[in-house]
Amino acid sequence: MTQTTTGITFTPSELAIKFIPPIVVFGAVLLAPTPEGLTPQGQRALAVMALAVVLWATEAVPVAVTGIIGIVLLILVRAVPGAEEALYGFGQPVTYFLVGILTLGLAVHQSGLAERLAVYLIRLAGGSPRLLYVQMLLSFAALTFALPSASTRGVIMVHIYEQVMTHWQVPRESP
Repeated sequence: MTQTTTGITFTPSELAIKFIPPIVVFGAVLLAPTPEGLTPQGQRALAVMALAVVLWATEAVPVAVTGIIGIVLLILVRAVPGAEEALYGFGQPVTYFLVGILTLGLAVHQSGLAERLAVYLIRLAGGSPRLLYVQMLLSFAALTFALPSASTRGVIMVHIYEQVMTHWQVPRESP
């Protein structure tokens, strides 16, 4: 058994199950014949992306570590000329926008604002699912004046919708 610093132990077979699939996918994409129109650098970048997707999907390592692995691999397999190109996306405004709206959504959830708004909407609906639905649609539209970005409104409202469903005891697996 291998013990980590967090105290979680893994057997060699568990480690193999976690890390062999991403490595196999990476190798398969890397060694596959290069499709017409795709440069060798593009194929190497595609292999790194495939590895990252499998690592994210299997949660073999934390998401942040997967991101770092992806950046380092882009440089090591020469999919990009250097570190500046590997980090290019992190310098774009959209990256900070996404981080900002996700942080805002998390703040709405953790502060309890989502729950308070959900309770308020439920009370206004008077137990009527149809009226609640209309209120939720109208509140999304009304937020347009304060938050013009649909993504931002969606990130905030999803927490409120989730709280409404929790208060009405709607199971998560319900359609």
